Amino acid sequence: SLVQVVARDLATNSGVDASNANFIIPDLVVPTALVGSPNGGEIFTQGTSTTVRWSSSDNVSVDSVNVDFSEHGTTGPWVAIGHGLAPNDSLIWVLPGDTSDSALVRVTAYDHSLNNAFDLSDSLFHIVPAVVGSGGGPVRSLALGHPTPNPSRSAVRIDYGIPASGVVGFDILDVSGRRVWNVEQGTVVAGSHTLSWNGRTNDGGTAPAGLYFVRLRAPSGVRTTKLIRLP
Repeated sequence: SLVQVVARDLATNSGVDASNANFIIPDLVVPTALVGSPNGGEIFTQGTSTTVRWSSSDNVSVDSVNVDFSEHGTTGPWVAIGHGLAPNDSLIWVLPGDTSDSALVRVTAYDHSLNNAFDLSDSLFHIVPAVVGSGGGPVRSLALGHPTPNPSRSAVRIDYGIPASGVVGFDILDVSGRRVWNVEQGTVVAGSHTLSWNGRTNDGGTAPAGLYFVRLRAPSGVRTTKLIRLP
């Protein structure tokens, strides 16, 4: 947006044309944005819904707001929940099928001059499996639990659940996306199951300390969670 100032010369000998002189002052003030909820510490079940709330303001006016989320903290990637939204509003968000211990919501406010500012959830929130560890009840959706222990220096246990029998595979990926270990489970019956990984790589070595991603592949979809290996 632009602020327009109209100046008129009242003195005929000032050297300024008597007609109106318009001066355009650009709007350089960024808006403000605020995440209302989820704002950190919440625990949600994958595939359920929650209400995302936000507010924003500007010295002139807010044009629109974008709302995004990340399953992996501030590093992203950021996925749209809704774009081009009202300055102060809320919406019902169906949470993703992936589990996460590092989820964040980001609200970005734009004014008419495309100045923008964003706010993040104050701290991480969690998306937990819908069915894994539920005591043997029927599995209604694909689920991947957090590895335990995590962080870990040795072997980890990975709980997962599949809603229908099918061929299942697992990958351990490093932060570059390189597959360091994988296993094909073959045809697995519907229900809750457990897999273990001893930290060994496909070439027989030991996976070094760092951040890894555990990926479950099944006919009903793909799920990913994080694992940290300690030195």
